Amino acid sequence: MRITIELPDDLRAKVMALGARRGYRGYGRVIIEAVEHYLESLEGGEERLREVLAMSGSWSASEAERVRAGVAEARAAYGKLEP
Repeated sequence: MRITIELPDDLRAKVMALGARRGYRGYGRVIIEAVEHYLESLEGGEERLREVLAMSGSWSASEAERVRAGVAEARAAYGKLEP
């Protein structure tokens, strides 16, 4: 099925360049891949959210606090890393 979409000039140029690097004629295949990827990420995100919500209450208060402390420590250490 054919559709018409409007892309800003800079985005169109990037999509065209990506298609050319992949050996595609035009940029239709790049748009299809992008939409497929986007939809898959939405579906995966919803599934992961359901899994996380299903685990609610799985940890004891002390386990949850230990994980919180570990995350805070990791965040603090990450902020101190040299680029």
